[in-house]
Amino acid sequence: MFKQRVKFLTVLWAVALAGCTAEAPPASDSAADPTADHAAAEAVVGDFFRAMESWDHEALRATATPDFELVEDTLIMTMDDFVSMIEPYAAQEAVMRWTLTDFNTESDGDVVWTRYQNRAVLDMAGEESRFHWIESAVVLRQPDGSWKIDRLQSTPVSVEGAMAEGGG
Repeated sequence: MFKQRVKFLTVLWAVALAGCTAEAPPASDSAADPTADHAAAEAVVGDFFRAMESWDHEALRATATPDFELVEDTLIMTMDDFVSMIEPYAAQEAVMRWTLTDFNTESDGDVVWTRYQNRAVLDMAGEESRFHWIESAVVLRQPDGSWKIDRLQSTPVSVEGAMAEGGG
């Protein structure tokens, strides 16, 4: 019963978010292929993290809608806020690698929501820290048929200290 209630609330939340956009994208022919839609939405989530790995803010912005919002732990950020938060890491030439696994993806027409595990390794001047989040994303089909992240929610599971301190 709890799982059904969560699924219902997730669908309700996704529909409400889709209704908040200025203009809902029209349904496209690929809307009839949920498998392709799921793969495309999961791919744009991967593109988001690949853009972060290269500190490519233009590519990062290209993965998101203009109304993008990230909820990270207790912070609520726009894309501009998020770029400002990660900029110091790029300036220090940090290296960050993400691994996304265990996608659980659902869709309804032009809205896809997905939950996944996100593990990262941050190397700052030779000291590595490991991170683990459970994240969910709401991804919207755009009028041109592309998919963009509209909402991203990230819940930290663990942060391990530098590898030299036994975090590996």
